[in-house]
Amino acid sequence: MPQELYGGHDGFAALQRQGFNRDASQVGRTRSNRFEIAEPLGERLVALTAADEAEHHQSHGTSVGAHRVIMPSRSRLPPGTAPTLLRGPRADSSTYPRSVPASLQFHALALAADGRHNRGAIERACEELGLPVVELDGDLDARLVEDARTALRLPVGLATRACKQGLQVHLSAAPPSWFAALPPAITGRRLAVVTVAQLEQGDVPFAQIRLVKLANSKYRSFAATRVSDAGQALTAVRAAGLPDLSELLVADNYLECDSEYRTFTVDRKVVASSPYLVEGESWSPQLTLHRASFHDEAAAFVQDLLQQLPESEVAPSCVLDVARLPSGEYRLLEVNTSWGAGLYGCDPAGVLQSVLAANLSTDTRWRWRPDPGLLELVPER
Repeated sequence: MPQELYGGHDGFAALQRQGFNRDASQVGRTRSNRFEIAEPLGERLVALTAADEAEHHQSHGTSVGAHRVIMPSRSRLPPGTAPTLLRGPRADSSTYPRSVPASLQFHALALAADGRHNRGAIERACEELGLPVVELDGDLDARLVEDARTALRLPVGLATRACKQGLQVHLSAAPPSWFAALPPAITGRRLAVVTVAQLEQGDVPFAQIRLVKLANSKYRSFAATRVSDAGQALTAVRAAGLPDLSELLVADNYLECDSEYRTFTVDRKVVASSPYLVEGESWSPQLTLHRASFHDEAAAFVQDLLQQLPESEVAPSCVLDVARLPSGEYRLLEVNTSWGAGLYGCDPAGVLQSVLAANLSTDTRWRWRPDPGLLELVPER
């Protein structure tokens, strides 16, 4: 890799050329001869190590400010190949040519994973791709969130908190309105997105309600709830203390599922899939071997759906969860963000591909937006 990005023995000089050492205190040697970069992250996120310390990358990493950086043990580019990197704020990323692989459009992945399994899987995928990982550990950094050259993978709650702090979060997702507009033949029920206030006023397009959940977020105090009518749905919502502006997904039918599956997508392609509930058995690494796991068939169901949709109705990246009914039929159960969803047994490389795709899209149609009600509840810090 060119010295300007991945300096070898002359890494200190490379840092000088990148403008990191405006004064000598900004760059220093650690005990293992790894370069430690304190500032300025917003100008150029680069973690450099001495070539003779390559064996320490994965075990020790470097640091950017307060964040630990896990460097890959190998370059992601062929020898002599220079990366073309984004310039300026994330909002300007539309100028980047789509023909360039997503993996080469980022300096690093900022990772705040919920759970050891998710974190480890994504870090392994980044290692294979040669992409440095900046560990957020729940600590938001405006320079990372708003930098176009840093991809983001974080829980939806943390992204919501970033918006509460006034940060510009540029990530794509399939909105709840897209899911609700799909025909019942695909979802197995009629769906609608309404606010808490609309539910209280009876402003729902169908009289029968059998399921209520948050449309665009997860909230610890309110899980998807099976109900018998609109009154019971409102009682459950009010008991959770959800604000009037919170957006709900309501359904006129509750799906009885034999098994449930997760798929990650990029445009019209399923890039990873896994079971997460089979005949009452929750996910474990052995679940794909379950005699009643039909994860390949679930992925094929999603693939067919994506192929049939008009081009304008295909999200750049998302997670589509699938239910297999007792009849053996498949229905689309739920939609989630690729950059915030758990992996279960999905191929980490495919998941990372989907996450990076979500960081690239600039189409406002697919721009993720936080739940306006939860913005009232989420603390800034």
